[in-house]
Amino acid sequence: MQYMVSELNFKLDGSDYLKRRMADYVPRGHSLSCDFLVNIKYSDNIFLPEGKTLTGGERFFVREKTNGEICLYRFSEKYGIVTALVDFNGNEAEITLLSASIDAQKTDQRDFFVTGDVFNHYALLNDKMVLHGSSIVYDGKAVIFSAPSETGKSTHTGLWKKYYPETILLNDDTPVVGKKDGEFFAWGSPWSGKTEINENISAPLGAVVFINRGKENKIEKLSANEALPYLLGQARKIPIRKDMEKATDICFALSREVPIYRLYCDISRDAVETVRKELIK
Repeated sequence: MQYMVSELNFKLDGSDYLKRRMADYVPRGHSLSCDFLVNIKYSDNIFLPEGKTLTGGERFFVREKTNGEICLYRFSEKYGIVTALVDFNGNEAEITLLSASIDAQKTDQRDFFVTGDVFNHYALLNDKMVLHGSSIVYDGKAVIFSAPSETGKSTHTGLWKKYYPETILLNDDTPVVGKKDGEFFAWGSPWSGKTEINENISAPLGAVVFINRGKENKIEKLSANEALPYLLGQARKIPIRKDMEKATDICFALSREVPIYRLYCDISRDAVETVRKELIK
């Protein structure tokens, strides 16, 4: 099946769950050229290729094979086995998943979440980046509200929809950011966390707002140097050196070309108004 996310075209086939989550991202009309190809297979046992493990990230370890190529793998310390392996070969990736499910994710959902990590890699290769945050489109501009998990991002964007029904909920977890015609844009993607809230649209990126819980509502614009660590902390990065470098470059440009704010807020309409008034100055 062919899909298009953030104007990147790729092919992959997977479970019924994957196909359902990605149904809105099937391009309409004629077939498009393919930017990358993802193959998925299952195995009762996954063996690591010969090589050296370099580093680990939030989800994967990086292994340099004896031929110099890079692969990713997920290892279960509890069971002492590899549960997922991703081999990259140029614009193709082969995902091998353990046939049996041994973790909290259902077997029919694992291919969807792993393909999200693979997409992160190819997005970075194409000068785009996945940013952890709940995003909206208001008055023709995208705004990404970012923060560590359980900080209230989704609650805040839900308030925008409640008080300003014309607000579009673009993506509730991982919007894609990158440049289009020299300007930063934000795109929806099917990988949007548990809520499945996303739209297959894009809009110019008007601001990134980092949320902090507070007793009073106030917002302050960050300097580029202040904003950069915030952006780097919430960028979804595959722990491959070139990916990390590309993510840093994109965050550096974002910090200098897009307004970045720090928001202290509670759960109220006034929190929404505090941001809205700042953005429409």
